Amino acid sequence: SISNSRYTGGAIEIAPAIRVNDGKLFLMIPEETGTFSMLNLFPMIMKGKHLDHPKVRTQFIKEAQFFRLDPFLMNIDGELEKGYDPEIKIQPNFWKIYMPSGRI
Repeated sequence: SISNSRYTGGAIEIAPAIRVNDGKLFLMIPEETGTFSMLNLFPMIMKGKHLDHPKVRTQFIKEAQFFRLDPFLMNIDGELEKGYDPEIKIQPNFWKIYMPSGRI
């Protein structure tokens, strides 16, 4: 999983150490391979307690790129997208948001 926000799917605290404005992406890789092991890990992920699990690797990253001959099927913020060689990166200050001074 690569996240730029703390919660995924509304209530799954997959990246408790990240904030949307910190300029980082959060990479989370569970090293569990069995279905039963992953099912046992899922309640921990729901509450953000998986970071201390010995079979979960995490890292802050700035970008990631994936290469494959066949197209990837990716879940992008709840939407399924199919594509080749996706590149994911943070672009600080990409969006400019303006608010009236009385609302800051």
